[in-house]
Amino acid sequence: MNCDQIYRLALFQADMIRQAGTVSSFVVTNELVSWVNDGNRRLESVLHATNADYGLRTMNSETDTTAERIWGISYTPSTSLRIAVDTITYTLPADFKKMRAIRVVTDDYETVDILPRDVSTRDFQEALRASNTTSFSAGSTMYYDIIGDRTMRIVPAVNAALDIEIQYIARTRPLVRYETGTLAVTDATTAVTGSSTIWSTFSPFDANYLDIMFGTSGSSTVPTVNPTWDYDQINMAKVSSITSDTALVIAANKSGTLASGTGYILSAVPQTPPEYHFAIADYVTAKILLKQGGAGAGKAGGFLSSFNAILNDLKANASVRQSSEANFVEDDDPGFDA
Repeated sequence: MNCDQIYRLALFQADMIRQAGTVSSFVVTNELVSWVNDGNRRLESVLHATNADYGLRTMNSETDTTAERIWGISYTPSTSLRIAVDTITYTLPADFKKMRAIRVVTDDYETVDILPRDVSTRDFQEALRASNTTSFSAGSTMYYDIIGDRTMRIVPAVNAALDIEIQYIARTRPLVRYETGTLAVTDATTAVTGSSTIWSTFSPFDANYLDIMFGTSGSSTVPTVNPTWDYDQINMAKVSSITSDTALVIAANKSGTLASGTGYILSAVPQTPPEYHFAIADYVTAKILLKQGGAGAGKAGGFLSSFNAILNDLKANASVRQSSEANFVEDDDPGFDA
């Protein structure tokens, strides 16, 4: 489910959808999106606690040469991540959360070790004082530390540029939605054309986790979201890429033509496992009921209990998946005599 489907399900669960399909006005869309993000972050925190590699991302200063906008900041690994001569301070990607591994990928220097060390340790301080022109060679050891949010220091300084590859845990982007402007798309094609849309410039979207939901052809009214919609290419499709402010590509051919002026919603999809998206809906339901107060507040506890039960199930399942021990199942003996 995407962000809109999650909070729409929560509204149903909280009995906030009128018979006509409209929503009670005491909760607003921005609140609902905020609660979806809160529930998703709580879910992600459990995933990070049970799987050290959840959210792992790789960047390579040798092969990643194209600028990428991450959390609104342009970042080019080939220039920002490459170890430069006489330089020890580097800026990491804007979505950096935790380092998992670093290796040198420059030919003939693959045997260089880059090990984590606090800046206050003797190893780091001695490397910091070392000459950058005589002490560094293939097989040498370097040390790194992360300072602040995303500043990395690597010592000693070197006398030749080195390309590196980092593996790090990335922060996921906030879940967002967008419905400004209108669109048009032709049957059996994947190209979607927007009008008065801004899909690319300073985009908050992660196109790898983004849905588009379509309204009625020629009507600028945005679609009424159904939590049960799947990728039928009629009501909803998965976005493959965003190519400009007024052009995007969906992952499969559209079923049915939509005339110019058609309303739509772009809605982010949580990167957490889909089977746990219902847990986020339970969390949002509880927040709605708590805001309602009175009898609603009394019902909120049940949805919070459901949310926490799903988190506990996730912890248990993740622990099993991460276990290195083999599980053995004994043969069933029906007890028949020979």
